[in-house]
Amino acid sequence: MTQPAIAKVFTSGNSQAIRLPREFRLD
Repeated sequence: MTQPAIAKVFTSGNSQAIRLPREFRLD
């Protein structure tokens, strides 16, 4: 749903993206 937000997270740091719940990533 929030693709831009996800992209920002990846740019900020992969560690944070991994920490996020899988549901969020799948969404």
